Amino acid sequence: LVPQALLSLLYGKGRFLFYGDVEQLPPVILGDYGKEGADEGVRDSVLARLLALYGSEYSVRLDLTYRMSRELCAFPSRMWYEGALQAAPENAGNRLRLEGDRRGDWLDQVIDPDRSVALVLVEHRGQRQRADEEVEVVTDLAYRLLVEHGVDAEQLALISPHRAQNSATAERLERMLAGKGVSLPLIDTVERVQGAERDVVLFAFTASDLEVIGSPFLNSPNRFNVALTRARKKLIVVGSQAFFAAVPPSEEGLEANRCFKAFGEYCRERGWVSRRAHR
Repeated sequence: LVPQALLSLLYGKGRFLFYGDVEQLPPVILGDYGKEGADEGVRDSVLARLLALYGSEYSVRLDLTYRMSRELCAFPSRMWYEGALQAAPENAGNRLRLEGDRRGDWLDQVIDPDRSVALVLVEHRGQRQRADEEVEVVTDLAYRLLVEHGVDAEQLALISPHRAQNSATAERLERMLAGKGVSLPLIDTVERVQGAERDVVLFAFTASDLEVIGSPFLNSPNRFNVALTRARKKLIVVGSQAFFAAVPPSEEGLEANRCFKAFGEYCRERGWVSRRAHR
């Protein structure tokens, strides 16, 4: 796509501005072009190509986020933006507001507005594109937020990389919400929510099968970056112990996996890790 996109430069007049974030997901390309297509730049964005050619000489970094709170911004800033990304003053101190009484159980500890980021570890192994254990956790949390704490469905998103997981999540949550007068929130893949934002985001890794965990699709820093940066006030990440313990077999895979290990450690250092209470 790079040659076609650059045709506009042939006119040779005026100024051309390219906006984007190469640390997030690239454009979605329909069709299978194989390795030959990749070599021809089919999967490259114009911005990525220009940055590779000219580096920072002709680029300007926008270093304020008007979406995330200070706590939500901190890890992505450190991991992908050399610590330069900061929350704008007007949203830096944002906190989730909850209605109703709290039960004080482990679900409410995860939801706690004073903890803007929460990592929930769930026990399962060998799951590929659907993990019922994570479906239960995500839907129980969503029900609590929507029905008991008055969070608007328009301000909640449930995200997973896998459509099968999202379908199972939607089916269970729809049954739970029947007769409650509450609509379903956004439930979709990471690609489909890029560019969107919600007050609260629940992201489920789903996979605990080692082959799937190490695949380029799931072991993707760009996809993880998108998932982490959709929330304005509260982010809850759900994943298996197996996911965070996995060690990819290649050097390239290990480098890509570094962001997941760093996130797990970041949450542990701050006491943001919870484990699902067994029923």
